[in-house]
Amino acid sequence: MIKINYKFKDIWKHKTNPMDTKMTNRLFKGNFGELRLFIQGDLATGSYQENGKFEGTFTNNSFSGQWVNNGQSGLIEFSINDGKLVGSWKKGTDHGPMRGKWEGTEISSNIQGNEHKSEWHILHDISTFLIFFANLSENGMQDQERDYFLEAIRNWNFEIDGVRYGVSAQRPADLREFTNDVFQALYMERGEPTKDPFIQLNLSHENLCKYYNRGDIFNCKSIKAFLSCCLSICTQRNLNELQAQQLEWYIKQWKEVCPDVVSLNVYLEGIKEKKAVEDELKELGLNINDLYVEQEKSNHQVESQQISVSNIQRPSKHTFGHDLAFLYLSLVILTSGQLTQEEIHVICNKLIEWVDDPDNYDMETTLNETINWKESCGSEINIELNNCIERIATNLSREHRVYVMRDMWAIIKADNKQTELEVEFFLKVAKQLEVELDKI
Repeated sequence: MIKINYKFKDIWKHKTNPMDTKMTNRLFKGNFGELRLFIQGDLATGSYQENGKFEGTFTNNSFSGQWVNNGQSGLIEFSINDGKLVGSWKKGTDHGPMRGKWEGTEISSNIQGNEHKSEWHILHDISTFLIFFANLSENGMQDQERDYFLEAIRNWNFEIDGVRYGVSAQRPADLREFTNDVFQALYMERGEPTKDPFIQLNLSHENLCKYYNRGDIFNCKSIKAFLSCCLSICTQRNLNELQAQQLEWYIKQWKEVCPDVVSLNVYLEGIKEKKAVEDELKELGLNINDLYVEQEKSNHQVESQQISVSNIQRPSKHTFGHDLAFLYLSLVILTSGQLTQEEIHVICNKLIEWVDDPDNYDMETTLNETINWKESCGSEINIELNNCIERIATNLSREHRVYVMRDMWAIIKADNKQTELEVEFFLKVAKQLEVELDKI
């Protein structure tokens, strides 16, 4: 059974600016029948009778906009005070006297308290984290995070005790009400967005642990997908320090029972390293995207000069050491374009560990032959690299393939930096060698 400490060790500083997705849902009954009003910021939409709809602005408890109903349209204005709706309307969208009257009484609202307006279930718990991480973004949730959230939540489907949960199963039936329920639970306290969000986060984390313990609902594959969604919503713009801190905390909690989630930590480290490089370049007045453009131009120039595959110069006496050297050199050169002295030193040390008789091993010849082989590949470098990795996978046991990945990680760390490209290369090779990251 999983036992996770779901109480945070870190101190939370309140972030009180409401999310753009905050929805207020109010229901009135009056001479127009039932009227449902949705308010988001200073915009509002609503419906009444069977086909009537309206939209406009809502400020200082007053609405002004247009209505449409059964092929007709016009203007409408009303104010809400003490649960009473009083307003007027007219046909046609030209400005003029509004002689029609709208009057009603509020019979339901979610602006008071934090009670849930629908059954709380697993999708609420998942959404709690997604909305929380989105709202940690600079200036809170914006269009990028909102769009990702709406796409992600539609992809989650569960069946619990014979009941299906998911947008396609109409649970939740109303995404606006569903999202507002989550927001209310996270942030709202007596009608104000001042609640400590970790109160609900801890409850939702406990719920997810219980679903995992059942064994038939939320397995390790689901957990990795869930944490991947949290990471993805953080990277819709730029991952910030607070998002990274909280993500690392959750990954650490789950990796004890689902070791595969550690790969997300490796990817997260790569993103943080890239951001650190970007920040350093900004201080120097440089833009990393400009550097990528220059690198791309350089790559095209090199490729235009490269020779065909028929001229690949493989070592005359091809050994396993050549394949390892090819892989290790490719890790550095294909991701950074050059070798540092630290990286060369680590590569040589790692290669020598694979040799039965290190005293008589000609390291210089092996490296020179491998470098000539690599430089002669031209545009076929990826084909040669994949063939090389396949030979390593075939010739080594699973245990020894783990040692190869450990060598690669040591090479990445040789210059005290881990770039996003290095991490991507590392993860790709780990997948090809079928090495689980928690074993490294």
